[in-house]
Amino acid sequence: MQKLPAPNFIVFYNGSEREEDCWTNYLSESYENLAGEPNLELKVLTLNINEGHNPELMEQCQILREYAQYVAKVRENAREADLDTAVEQAVSWLSMNVFVTIFSPNFFMQINRR
Repeated sequence: MQKLPAPNFIVFYNGSEREEDCWTNYLSESYENLAGEPNLELKVLTLNINEGHNPELMEQCQILREYAQYVAKVRENAREADLDTAVEQAVSWLSMNVFVTIFSPNFFMQINRR
């Protein structure tokens, strides 16, 4: 039998319901009508990439940190404005306040054309 490298599965979470920095999910959690042990299982490490979570990861990955800041700013703006306006305001704020590596000039033009 051919040997394979051991896989690792990681999911980045940026929802608003979980507060932990990381947790484990199993594919079998989504199976319907599971009786007994599953014949196939997948263990996935889920990392919370919301602003304020996983500081070591954010320090090592500027793009991920900036993305987290962008998502946080959109959510903050969406409390008082519609989503399109919240996105435009977040992009404007990021372009003036953060050294933005994730967003190219094309990204800003696409947002402004929506």
